[in-house]
Amino acid sequence: MSNEAERQLRDTSDAVMRDLEALSALEEEKRALHPGDPRLLDFATRIRSLADRLLKVSADEQARVLSVERGEEAPPTQSIEQTPPRSIQLILAEWRDAERSAGEAEPGSPEAVELERVIVLLRDEYRRAHEAASEDNPAG
Repeated sequence: MSNEAERQLRDTSDAVMRDLEALSALEEEKRALHPGDPRLLDFATRIRSLADRLLKVSADEQARVLSVERGEEAPPTQSIEQTPPRSIQLILAEWRDAERSAGEAEPGSPEAVELERVIVLLRDEYRRAHEAASEDNPAG
């Protein structure tokens, strides 16, 4: 499998992890709402949307793995965990977009809750990527 294919598997896995975290946060928030709260439908809709996205991404990932098993693609040379993370620039751009969207979202809405969770995850991903880059280049 080429470096690009390994990168795609890593990016897909990272996206799945972020979506699972966001899904969990939304479900926790929804569970605390009282029956009849007008936000229940919004939360349920957002949870369904995330679950649908996870299903599609998981199916795409499965198709790639099957392609490798059939010999249509070369197998990866390293695990997903060993594949380097996304570039700091890409993480930072996604983080900025999430911050911008969070500023536009209605406070307390399912979208705002999800975006806040994504922001935390992107901040952590950025920190890890920055630390890894510093370890790779201690003088820089």
